[in-house]
Amino acid sequence: MGKGVFAKEFIKKGEVVCDYHGDLISHKEGMILYNQYPEDINPFMFFFEFNGAKHCIDGNKNCNCHDFSKDQTKGRLINHSKSHPNIFCKPRLLDNVPRVLLYTKCDIGLGEELKFDFGVANDRISREDGANAFLEA
Repeated sequence: MGKGVFAKEFIKKGEVVCDYHGDLISHKEGMILYNQYPEDINPFMFFFEFNGAKHCIDGNKNCNCHDFSKDQTKGRLINHSKSHPNIFCKPRLLDNVPRVLLYTKCDIGLGEELKFDFGVANDRISREDGANAFLEA
């Protein structure tokens, strides 16, 4: 299992907890990069569609608004759970740029781990059968 993100206080259902942050690239560029990663590495890449266009957020690259040597954005550290997610992702336009925001599906208590369904099937990061222990729900 990855590092994980835990609630430092009670969070009400429907609140934005963070975004999935990184460098916005095309879906095509994202697939090329994704396929270069070894099977046992989680590439921290988020593929999504917004207004009919396909995009990718590369969470491995430094963005212009964060110093990754001092601060890691929280969205990419959230673990996967297909069976028990308590947050969900929704694309939004922020400052005329497509972004992915993460919202709570239910009330989340102090110390509770945040988890979302990565939404992938038949893929190296979707296996909950023990093949990838870092993704156990």
